[in-house]
Amino acid sequence: IYKDGEIIDKPPYIPTAEEIQAQKEAELEQEYNTQLESFKNDMLVALLNNNNEAIKSIQSEIIDFNTAYVEAMQEIKGDAE
Repeated sequence: IYKDGEIIDKPPYIPTAEEIQAQKEAELEQEYNTQLESFKNDMLVALLNNNNEAIKSIQSEIIDFNTAYVEAMQEIKGDAE
């Protein structure tokens, strides 16, 4: 950048609040999808082995996981306000 007769470095890019929020949401969504795939695989194995104890345990973990995801997403969205 040329300013006041001198060449100066371009100032670093500063993301907007909306961009930061979108990045946080994308990261959380990525983590959610990765963990959800793991739950799906675990559930499939439990179902194929007819392991009712494991099925109930995984179902409970998924409920807790979804609750935590919703809370984390609300926190991210609340930070933007």
